[in-house]
Amino acid sequence: MVAYGRGTIAFDAAMLDVTAAVEHVSGTGPVAVIGYCFGGSVAWIAACDLPIAAAVGYYGGQVFGMKGRTPDAPTMLRFGELDHGNPLDQVQAIAAAHPDVPVHVYEGADHGFNCDARDQYDARSAAIALGRTLEFLADNGVV
Repeated sequence: MVAYGRGTIAFDAAMLDVTAAVEHVSGTGPVAVIGYCFGGSVAWIAACDLPIAAAVGYYGGQVFGMKGRTPDAPTMLRFGELDHGNPLDQVQAIAAAHPDVPVHVYEGADHGFNCDARDQYDARSAAIALGRTLEFLADNGVV
């Protein structure tokens, strides 16, 4: 379990589900894991632990605490410049620890910038992130 805020987050249960999903669809071709917020951290763990073709994490708040782990799959991370849950010094530390992992910071964007149901939604950053995600997945044989 990873400490988070006032409680803890147990990734074990989530990873059981992700592992089952990867196993279920792996016969159809290369598999990628994409996650947002908690899922961004799950995508990081999946890249480290599962036989996947690629992983993309959006504003995974626990990645900094797991920066000592190294993904086995190509991995891309993205964060909002104004995200107080992922301070820029922590994002920079992740990038420094993993120079082969593209880490994108979206100027003027906050946490949840890709979710159009949130006040923090940033259409420009979301569009750029989507383009980068699709290109990354194509480059890694997923789409």
